[in-house]
Formats: sequence, C-alpha cells, structure tokens
Amino acid sequence: MGFNSFISKIFGNKAQRDLNEINPIVNLIKEAYPGIARLSNDELRAKTKELEKKIEEYIAGDNARIMELKAGIEDVELEKRESVWNEIDKIEKEVTSKLGKIL
Repeated sequence: MGFNSFISKIFGNKAQRDLNEINPIVNLIKEAYPGIARLSNDELRAKTKELEKKIEEYIAGDNARIMELKAGIEDVELEKRESVWNEIDKIEKEVTSKLGKIL
C-alpha cells in the first residue's frame, strides 16, 4: 500500500469530499423539482420576478450605501479614499454573503 492510498483511506479523496459537500444541495433540488416542473411558463416567470424583487429588497440598503459612497468618492481627500474603497469592498462582500444565504 502506497503512501497516497494510505492517506486517501484516512482522509478520502478530493472528489469524494466534493460530492459529500454538494449532495445535500442536490437532494434539495431533487425535492423541489416536481413542484417547479408543474409550473407553467407564466407561473415560472411570475415566481422569478417575485424572487428578483425579494432579492432586491433584501440588499437595497447595502446597494444604496455603496452608491452613496461611490458618488461622494471624488469629494474625499486622496489619502482617505482608500478607506472608502475598503468600506465599499466590505459592503460588497456582505452583499455576496447575503445573496448566498437567500438563494
């Protein structure tokens, strides 16, 4: 038995770990699919619009703050602009995290 196969037996291989990570998501999709498959195209479009609206409302405050910071960046002293951009980056990461939760 080689070293690699020994380590693989203890820790598993990358492919198996990846499968174990996504299997719960795949199972959720399989459960939801029959309900989605029954929807007509118009109902599916309506659900999509509903989801888009929900997402927009969920991150509206963060997007407004980002726009506010970007609009005022020219008025900020050159030395302080980096901190403003860092704050924008932080808010954008929070938005990404929120999107991950809601989706």
